[in-house]
Amino acid sequence: MDGSVAAASAAGELVRYADAQGSLADDRPPASRDSIFDLASVSKLFTTAVLLSLAEEGRLGLDEPVASWIPGRDPRITPRRLLTHTAGLTPTRRVDLELPAAGPAERMAAMLDTPITHPVGGPYLYSDVGMVMAGRLAELTGGAPLDALVRARVTGPLGLPDTGYRPVGPVGPLGPVG
Repeated sequence: MDGSVAAASAAGELVRYADAQGSLADDRPPASRDSIFDLASVSKLFTTAVLLSLAEEGRLGLDEPVASWIPGRDPRITPRRLLTHTAGLTPTRRVDLELPAAGPAERMAAMLDTPITHPVGGPYLYSDVGMVMAGRLAELTGGAPLDALVRARVTGPLGLPDTGYRPVGPVGPLGPVG
């Protein structure tokens, strides 16, 4: 852990702020209120919230085959199975190492083409691959990039304007990213 930052607000005003520094590496700067933190697996919660909101609107059914939107996928893979980590997909796949010269579209295609390696329907197997597929499904059914969907459907309504993916410039104090 490179450090932590905590803040509390009331009625939109910062009332208490603290930071603490603890690092596993000597070359890391101490944490401050302007530090940017990777959301990492917390972003799976955002993907889940987006996909469930799209299902609630009737844009997809949780038990429909993902192949309806992502051709060539096994028809047993459904949004529900992706979100519950029971789609039979491997925990992880390093397409960045497999295809170092590939661009984002080719890497995404490779990720979406990951074969089933475990029983579909269970038991539970935590899968980054499945959540990447869920994110792509959200983009296809939501008609926008995942970061825009998360901003519109999750972080925006929650009043978290500095929380998001891939910052492009200053994000303000306490701006975690994924």
